[in-house]
Amino acid sequence: MEMNTTLTIENIYNMLSSLSVSNKKWLADHLYKDIANVQFRRRRGASSDEELEAELKDFPVLDMNDYEPLTNEDYKELIHSRPVPQNIEKWL
Repeated sequence: MEMNTTLTIENIYNMLSSLSVSNKKWLADHLYKDIANVQFRRRRGASSDEELEAELKDFPVLDMNDYEPLTNEDYKELIHSRPVPQNIEKWL
């Protein structure tokens, strides 16, 4: 038998306040670590130009002149080889 229970933040706090100091510290450390990971991921989405340049400096330069242009037939095969999301399809 499955039982779903809903707790308020206040109930959770009251339950956790009875923990020992070392257990509270352990929990707090892990909660802060979770918060730091979320902030790091958000920050990664908004790198500055300098950060991007440093991150990409070891990657080879892509020169489109090194590649033959796609023929209409190649383009059609590429499009039909896998589904293209609608929000990208408008740019093709």
